[in-house]
Amino acid sequence: MYTREAIKVAKVENDIGLENDLRKVADEIYSEGEIEAPTSSSSYRVDAMSIVPCSIRTLAEVTSGITLTYSVEPLPAF
Repeated sequence: MYTREAIKVAKVENDIGLENDLRKVADEIYSEGEIEAPTSSSSYRVDAMSIVPCSIRTLAEVTSGITLTYSVEPLPAF
């Protein structure tokens, strides 16, 4: 899942088209506005997930489960 801000950062800092590059390496990708995406459900299971780039705010949202957008979901307890 990627955000509008991630697209901007990728373009400005690395001069890349984020969505096209993600499609080359990821099995599934979703934008933050796709609330119907499987990753928006707490029942969606994954073996691993990367958050890149990950700001301190995003890290805090992931660990606390408190978020302002669908792009950040709390980590399941194992």
